[in-house]
Amino acid sequence: MPLTLTLTLAYGMHNMAKRKAIIRKMLGVEALGSTTVICTDKTGTLTKNEITVEKIFAGDKIFAVSGIGYEPEGEFFVNKNKIDELKEKNLTLLLKAAAICNNAFLEERDGVWQVVGDPTEAALIVAAAKANLWKSDLENEYTRTEEIIFTSERKLMSTLHEKGKGRWVFTKGAPEIVLKKCRFIEKEDGIKELDGDEKAKILAINGGFASSAFR
Repeated sequence: MPLTLTLTLAYGMHNMAKRKAIIRKMLGVEALGSTTVICTDKTGTLTKNEITVEKIFAGDKIFAVSGIGYEPEGEFFVNKNKIDELKEKNLTLLLKAAAICNNAFLEERDGVWQVVGDPTEAALIVAAAKANLWKSDLENEYTRTEEIIFTSERKLMSTLHEKGKGRWVFTKGAPEIVLKKCRFIEKEDGIKELDGDEKAKILAINGGFASSAFR
């Protein structure tokens, strides 16, 4: 009986291997034989723990960004039409903020681009680099003088910078929290007051992204 059982399980492992399912323990075949749903921690198991910026909303436009992983190579599109991202003032400012209010680093090692830091922050740096807005250059332009770290209560990260005689604060965080602290919005035709309708529109677009599996 033990020999028969072992041969049966081994045969099951062999068949599952043909279907690209590798079983670490032979007895696992018995349980998997009747499994209909598998719940697993996907990060590092089914995915590479890499996040890529694919869509951006800025200045009443939704931009699509090509490229995957941490390679700082990609293009920007509006309605599937390639654009010159540096001519889009609101997009450029948003990418600068995303790269400056950020503690991750992007570097090339032996021809491979790698990041140090949080994957979400890394994705923002890569998106900016695709527009030729490199964090190292921006940090030379905007000297950081202070940082207020992200907390679960505040749900924001803010950094204070000096540029010439001016002072800048860049903030990123949960959209609904950021919007509560905003009184104005910059669009293509200038700075305007941020009213309730505009906030609702931004949150609706953010919700649309979320419902399409964007983080």
